[in-house]
Amino acid sequence: TFAGYCELYRRRRIAFFADGPEGKNREAQSAHTTFCIGFERLERQNPAAAQLLALCAYLAPEAIPLSLFTRALPVQPELQALLRAAASPAEALRPLVRAAQKLSLLTPGGSGEAQTVSMHRMVQQAMHARLDARSGATSGQEAVRLLSELLEAAMPGIEDGMACTGEAMERFHRLRAHVVALRKESGRLGARGLEVAALLGTAARALACNGEYAEAEAMEREV
Repeated sequence: TFAGYCELYRRRRIAFFADGPEGKNREAQSAHTTFCIGFERLERQNPAAAQLLALCAYLAPEAIPLSLFTRALPVQPELQALLRAAASPAEALRPLVRAAQKLSLLTPGGSGEAQTVSMHRMVQQAMHARLDARSGATSGQEAVRLLSELLEAAMPGIEDGMACTGEAMERFHRLRAHVVALRKESGRLGARGLEVAALLGTAARALACNGEYAEAEAMEREV
């Protein structure tokens, strides 16, 4: 009921911001509370959708390709079980997106094999706070490691030297924002090193192929 939601909102807001200064960033706190309540509901009603949402929180907020998540996802048991049982993993993901969309947590885009989802930046911030508070850095590092493997697998054809095909570079440009976002998240969570080394190496080669030598060198230094 509306009254029940208001009481839940009041209690959650007190819990989320008990250590923060009263009256500071009230609008952001309101949005954070609303999104966290929605995420908690999604976790209860559709755990696989919640696990998909949690992965999206570590990528760039716009144009996240659903095709990334049709591979094995060992740290998301409900999501992995759903994909293994489905004749078409891509089709199995769509109901999860709709479940998150109903709670204003994801926005679908594209169509067919090119279907994507987007997540508002305020939703991502709320997700980070929720996931960090609940599981600490370890869970985030596992997600970063998995996403690094998925992104690298989605960018075949980027070889050493200048042997990058046009098709490989097109894939890189579509995923570049997500590589940058994951690089940032890996630093925030202290997950630099083996977790993202292979992905950053691939991205550095692609940047060199594109003539962006300074950025390529910066990424290579982190490998």
